[in-house]
Amino acid sequence: MKRIICLLLCFISFTMTVAGANPVPDFDIASHSGVVMEASTGQVLYQKNMETKQYPASITKVMTALVALEKGKLTDVVTVSDHAVYSVSGSSHIALVPGEVLTLEEALYGLMLASANDCAVAIAEYIGGSEEAFVKLMNDKAKELGALKTHFANPHGLHAEDHFTTAYDMALITREAMKNSDFVWISGTVLYHMSPTNLQTEPRTLANQNDMLKSGEYGYEYAKFGKNGYTSQANNTMVVEAKRGSLDLICVVMNCTGLNQKYSDAIKLLDFCYDNFYKTKIDNTVIQPPVAKLSGWFGTIGQIDFSLQEDIEVMLPNGTGTDQLTYSYDIRKSYKKAEEYLANVTVFKDGGELFQIPLKGVATKKITFYNVIKTILLIIFLVVLFLAAVVAYYIIDAERKKKKRRKDRVRRTLRIKKDL
Repeated sequence: MKRIICLLLCFISFTMTVAGANPVPDFDIASHSGVVMEASTGQVLYQKNMETKQYPASITKVMTALVALEKGKLTDVVTVSDHAVYSVSGSSHIALVPGEVLTLEEALYGLMLASANDCAVAIAEYIGGSEEAFVKLMNDKAKELGALKTHFANPHGLHAEDHFTTAYDMALITREAMKNSDFVWISGTVLYHMSPTNLQTEPRTLANQNDMLKSGEYGYEYAKFGKNGYTSQANNTMVVEAKRGSLDLICVVMNCTGLNQKYSDAIKLLDFCYDNFYKTKIDNTVIQPPVAKLSGWFGTIGQIDFSLQEDIEVMLPNGTGTDQLTYSYDIRKSYKKAEEYLANVTVFKDGGELFQIPLKGVATKKITFYNVIKTILLIIFLVVLFLAAVVAYYIIDAERKKKKRRKDRVRRTLRIKKDL
């Protein structure tokens, strides 16, 4: 029987949290929430309250830039509206004026370097047609990425009660944004000179607000881009990407009361992860999940194979080899026919859980003699049942008509007697 492939395995984000088998830092961070994720694998190497809902403030703009880059082109022309200027007055801006024209690229530099809220609204109105429509695009993208504890109410991050996310969700969003080279280039720029516009005769100079990209006390040589945020309700928030060797790390810290403590937290966390983890590969032949049944109306109609088609990159604690790992499979015995078949393999070291690898199954349909007989018998049973129902109907109907004829004869007899 021809093999029917429902879904080939695809390597999607790991979904594990840091477990007891991973090294634990001997320090705490001032930030209420934090996470370090390795970008290529999606593995979480450190977490503190990473699923706790927080106000993001201006790190919201990572999602704003991501959606804008997916929906628009850098050369697109953005015209600034009254709403873009006056709805965010009193907050961070680059002094845009109504009617001013700039490219989407220039607006993105204003968004990510100067954290300009007027740029955020101008971008939103251009891409979405309205700020509200753009925010819907942001929320749709969050759901697509699995950022399920996130809800955006605006494109800039100014406080709103229904504008929240988590450190883990922001890491997922940042991981996706990092796949766009324009995002990485713009967000990692330290200084940008914006050309004069139709209503601005002088060039604007935009400086990146993240000190980890600069020389100085909080400069970090491996930092590639960073985005800060602050409101009185959110406190300090920050997203930063750093790359050392083959390790590309995303660090998110949220709800940090100290102005510069966010930098200290991030530097300590990044150094800890670089010093305590390394990247390697698990041989795909080592992962040998059990076969599951594919169930249909007539019983088992095939099987589902869960396997890795390629070796898979993982992050392991220093001193841990792949030969020290054990595996446990979370696979149901039977699956009904569906568009996709999901399972997990949990990886352990010395009994302690390290992480989970998501699996997607490949279904193979099989028609066996047993299934054919079952199908034929079921069809015969249904046909007999149908015929029995038809016969029963006609018998009942005939009996009903017979009773009716008897009653009619009785009525006629009574009527004749009465007439006499």
